[in-house]
Amino acid sequence: MKDSMFLVLWAAFAVAMAGCGGDDAADSQSSEKPADELATPQAAFDAYIAAQLAGDFKKEFSLLTPSSRKLILTDTIATALARSARDRELAALLKKHGIDRNRLDLGETVSGSDIAVDPERMKMLMAAIDDQPTFYAAVTEAMHRAETRSTGDAEESPTTPKAELINVKIDGDTAEGTPRFTVEGKQMDADQPAKFQKIDGRWYVHLGE
Repeated sequence: MKDSMFLVLWAAFAVAMAGCGGDDAADSQSSEKPADELATPQAAFDAYIAAQLAGDFKKEFSLLTPSSRKLILTDTIATALARSARDRELAALLKKHGIDRNRLDLGETVSGSDIAVDPERMKMLMAAIDDQPTFYAAVTEAMHRAETRSTGDAEESPTTPKAELINVKIDGDTAEGTPRFTVEGKQMDADQPAKFQKIDGRWYVHLGE
């Protein structure tokens, strides 16, 4: 679902799991958190990884910069639309959250990839979603369930990987560091740095350039 072209941090974390076997402004959808949870880039990284390990997609979404939320929503919407033709649960979720092919005049021939590269259509779809964090969490969970059904395997890992952020460099309101994962005693560093932006005194994970 998630495009590794811009979801570098998630992709690096996924690799570790597999080893077991412009300025943004805060918006109204930011979740209220204890001040210490996003006080530093390290704290933001820890919270993001913890949310992924817990499968708490709504919290994961809230830990991203606003522009990163748009990126991840673009991918989520496009992927969900592409799969909804053969997945009734996804189709129902899309409709529940305001994305109705008929009402939005998308037509049966408009694919998820068509919409992903059409800024105007994507803007229209995002505007139709009243609660973006809830939408992202619900659709992501539904797609995970569908993947589990198709493979017949539970999404489990024998051990919980350890994640840390090393070589952290802060430059004003931006920062970056290298994610390091330890799985069953084996260490691996991400190929690309994790990036962060400071918004209203808090650090958020930033996906993309």
